Order: sequence, then structure tokens, then C-alpha cells
Amino acid sequence: MRMMKKASGKNFSWLFTGNLIYSLSQWGMVVLLAKLGSPAMVGQYVLALSITAPVILFTNFQLRDFQATDANNQYSFQQYLTLRLLSMTAVFLLILAVTAFIPLSLNTLLVVWFVCAAKMVESVSDIYFGLFQRNEKMEYVGKSMILKGLSSVLVLGISVYLTQSIAAGALALALAWLGILLFYDMKNGAAVLGIRVAARTANGRLSSFRSVLGRGERATLKGLLLLVLPLGITAALDFLNSSIPRYFLQHIGGEEALGYYSAIAYIMMAGGTFVNAMTQASSPRLSRYFRDNLQGFKRLLLQIMGLCLLLGLAGLSAAYFMGEFLLSLLYSSDYAAYNNVFIIIMLASTIWYMTGCLSAALTVSRYIKLQIPVFLLTCITVLAGSILLIPGYGAAGAAWSICIGMGTRFVCSFALVLHALSRQAALAKQAEQREARIALGDIARG
Repeated sequence: MRMMKKASGKNFSWLFTGNLIYSLSQWGMVVLLAKLGSPAMVGQYVLALSITAPVILFTNFQLRDFQATDANNQYSFQQYLTLRLLSMTAVFLLILAVTAFIPLSLNTLLVVWFVCAAKMVESVSDIYFGLFQRNEKMEYVGKSMILKGLSSVLVLGISVYLTQSIAAGALALALAWLGILLFYDMKNGAAVLGIRVAARTANGRLSSFRSVLGRGERATLKGLLLLVLPLGITAALDFLNSSIPRYFLQHIGGEEALGYYSAIAYIMMAGGTFVNAMTQASSPRLSRYFRDNLQGFKRLLLQIMGLCLLLGLAGLSAAYFMGEFLLSLLYSSDYAAYNNVFIIIMLASTIWYMTGCLSAALTVSRYIKLQIPVFLLTCITVLAGSILLIPGYGAAGAAWSICIGMGTRFVCSFALVLHALSRQAALAKQAEQREARIALGDIARG
């Protein structure tokens, strides 16, 4: 037991460190573009992300989380990888079609395509992360994210500095991520799968790649797609939940109010890095416990939810007692006037962190389609809150709408987890009774 806890702590440490460095690198790239380039370059990069991110988010289908919690080995790694490659092909064709109807300059068009290519490569790496996560090899995930984060800042900064072109920087970014996929993620993936990787010859590398890629049957891939499609829908709805208040605030309060709100709302993502690492490290074990040990499942879920509650309360206390100081330190003294928004955001964060644990539990229990109504209801709640509160309260109204939406999602998710536990307990009892009847029959025949 002590060794299991030690391994779990090590897994969490790698995931947290990797997520943290990668998240900081994404912010660092924007800072570099602002310092080495121009506001136009920042605008081009943000536009490229705005066009590609929602499409990538949907077509990822949260396949990594589903794969990592596939305790029964329902699908093979080759089938997960094949589905991801097919979905990324569809993404590229869709982005080409979309950009054909948007009046963009050639340079901006190149930026969009290269950023899309980088995100496609990242999505393929994500499937390897699912493999590592399922086998609790989190150090491979953490090291890959660290490499990706550090190389992102390095190659983008050097490329933009030398060429003064964001298109060149985006291309360098895509190539750097491709190198990490080919020479780190795929190599470790082959090791986990027990596939021998030829280290020297090009033919050996190609043969190894084909061994890892494999080919899923069409009917099986279709079944997998239909199973994870709701997860793609929930990911898109989750993105919409956070965007609705921003749309209303920009329309009613203008870009300045949106800027203050967005900067403060971004703080909740810092805690989200911790929560993501914890749920990703715990999901494989939660999956096994849900199948074989419901008491262990409940205990582990309550533990990670308790840690999330403590994290949220710590942030809420910091916002209440030191909010003005922290906002001035992180941003500028102008932000101190929005401390009330900071407090509400941290309250929403506390609920969000615990809800993230419940969502992981629902994915583990394969309550996937039922998550769509939860996110739809959350969207409706956030929309209603934005309509009612933002006109009168501005940024504070936007924060309250997120808080109310998260509360709605928490209550619904909690109810679904209770239902999943009740259903699994009933199935386990039926299995025990069936085994008992078989045993009695064997005794009677004996």
C-alpha cells in the first residue's frame, strides 16, 4: 500500500510539473510575440488559435481520458490511434475549407495552417499520453510536456527574432512538436507496448511506426467513435460555457471590461493545472476500483475532492484577505478595484475543481451520454445568468454567471455519480448471487 501511494505521488508530481511548465510556456509564447514582434503578430497567433482550438477540442473527443480509463481493454491502442489520425485528417480538411471562405492575407493564412499542423501533432501525442496514463507511466507524459513547453518558447522566440515572421515561428513550432512525437513519445510508446524499435535504420523506424499504428476494423472504429462522440460534444459545450459571459461582457461593457475580467478569470486556471494533474494520475486507479472495489472508488474520489476543496478554499481566502495586493502584484494597481470579481471567481473555482473530479468519475463509470444534458443545462444557466446579471453588474455579473453555472453542473454531476455507484453495486450483487447459485449447483451435483 505504501509503495502504491508513493507511485501515485510520483505520478502526480510528474503530471503537475509537466502541466505547469507547459501552461507557462503557452503564456510565455504570447509574451515573446509581444516583445519580439508586434501587436499584429499577437493578433495573428490568437486568431489562428481561435479558429483551430474549438475544432481540435471537439474532434479530440476526450479520447485520452476514455483510453486511460479503459480498464477492460475494450479497445486496443492501435484503434485509438487510428481514430485520432482519421479525426485529425478531417480537421485539416475542415480548416482548409473554412479558411477558403475567410478573407485572410497569405501570411495570416500560413499562420493558421501551421498552428493547425502543430495542434494536430499535439493531438497525436495526446493518444500516447493516454497509453502512458493507462499504464501509470506518468513520467513519460510529464517529460514530454516539459520538452514541448521549453522547446515551444525556444523555437518560436528564435524564429521570430531571426525572421520577424510569425508564420516562420508557427512552422518551427510544428516541426519541434513533430520531433518530440517521433523521437520521444513514439519511442516510449513502443517500449510500453513491448514493440522493438530499430534505432539506426530508416527502414527500422518505418517498420516500428507501422507496428505501433496498426489498423482498426471499420465497424470497431465506428463503435468507438459513437461511444466517445458525446465527450467531444461536452468538451465543446464546456468551451461555450466559459465563452458566453465573455461575449456578453464585450458587447455590453466593451473590450476594457472584458480585459479585466479575462485576466482575473485566468487565475482559476492555475488551480486547474493542479486538479488536472490529480485527476489524470488517479483516473486509471479509479477505473479499476469502479470495476472491482466500490469502497476503494468512493474513498479515492472523496480524497481527491477533499484536496480540491482545500485548494479552492485556500484561493478563496487569499482573494478575500489579500485580493487587492495579489491583483496589483500579478497585473497592476488598476486591477485592485476588481477584487470583488476576484472573490467570486475563486468561489466558482472551488466548485469547478470539485466538479472536475466528478466528471472524471463519470467518464470512468462510462456515464458519457448523460453528461451532455448536464453541460446543456449548465450552458442554459450561464446564458440566463449573463442576460440577467451582466447588464447591471458588469464583470461581477459575468463572474456570478460562471459561479451559478458551475453550481448547476456540480449538483447534476454529483447526482449522476450517486446513480452510477448504485447501479454498479446492484450489478456486483447480481454477479455474486449468480456465482453463489453456480457454486450451490456444483455442490449438489457433487
